[in-house]
Amino acid sequence: MIDTDCFWCLGNIKFWDGASRIFTYDKYSHVKKLSSSGFTLLELAAAFAIAALALAAFYQGTLTGAAATHQVERHTRALALARSRLALTDLPGTLAPGLTEGQDNDEFQWAVTIVPGPRGSDNARALMLYDVRVTVRWPAAHGQPRAVSLASRRAGPPP
Repeated sequence: MIDTDCFWCLGNIKFWDGASRIFTYDKYSHVKKLSSSGFTLLELAAAFAIAALALAAFYQGTLTGAAATHQVERHTRALALARSRLALTDLPGTLAPGLTEGQDNDEFQWAVTIVPGPRGSDNARALMLYDVRVTVRWPAAHGQPRAVSLASRRAGPPP
């Protein structure tokens, strides 16, 4: 084996180092690599291992991102349903104390709770405040139920 870092040669000689690499020795120059007939099996195995690890990390990241996107989409739909149920309490005749429950598209369960709020002075008997709470629940991954709640105060006639 010839030291390729500082070997000087006086002619044009080709040398094979036993590892499928051919070197040429130029007059007045350092050893130069002329050609390589391919990669060794160890180099290919290492390259495939690195590619497999990168692909596995990319796949895991894609799955995690898709699951998070699905969860955000369901949360957004539940919030829209809660807002619409809260807006329905503004319709005349719907602001009555009690609990109203229902289901939307077999996915979301909602509940509207209306409770009379604190009473004002005797002069304000025409209207009173009601505490309104809307809760929307849905099943999430791994059996953990998820919920979103909105609370508000609405003015309406006394019961």
